[in-house]
Amino acid sequence: MGTPEGDENKKAAMLDLGGIVVPSYIRSHFPSTATILDVGAGWGKYKFLLPEYKMDACEIWQPYVDQENLKEVYREVFVSDIYDLEFNWYDIIIMGDVLEHIEEERAINLIDALRIKCNELIVVVPYQYPQGEVDHNKYEIHHQDKLTDEMVRKLYGLHLFAKDDMKGVYTK
Repeated sequence: MGTPEGDENKKAAMLDLGGIVVPSYIRSHFPSTATILDVGAGWGKYKFLLPEYKMDACEIWQPYVDQENLKEVYREVFVSDIYDLEFNWYDIIIMGDVLEHIEEERAINLIDALRIKCNELIVVVPYQYPQGEVDHNKYEIHHQDKLTDEMVRKLYGLHLFAKDDMKGVYTK
């Protein structure tokens, strides 16, 4: 999903399932000293929702980094495909609305690689949501646009934490 236009749309996006469940889960399971990597940071949603945490961002699309001033929002911003990003460890890795943008086999390998580099991997994914390019950004294409709860659990070995009709939140 592209960056929501305007403050009202950003506020609404913060109140989706991920915006409600993820901050509550993190605050109840991890101290504010925990380090977080926000993968596919977009406009900075999770940093705005969890300002007290030390949070870095990985964003593949440089225009989002520039237009949303992500370098002023996050401790550090990596402009990279998460698949290529080299790092040792984060207490928490958040992949909020990212998995659907990655081809299935590559995504399986990515989840396997990330789960050993964190205490908790939190994945938020929309169900059955086709999407093409947004604002000439090819990275917005949903390569997995038919995902269901059952598929996410089976393909990625993730555990369902919460879901509604539109999205699911999963943990490692």
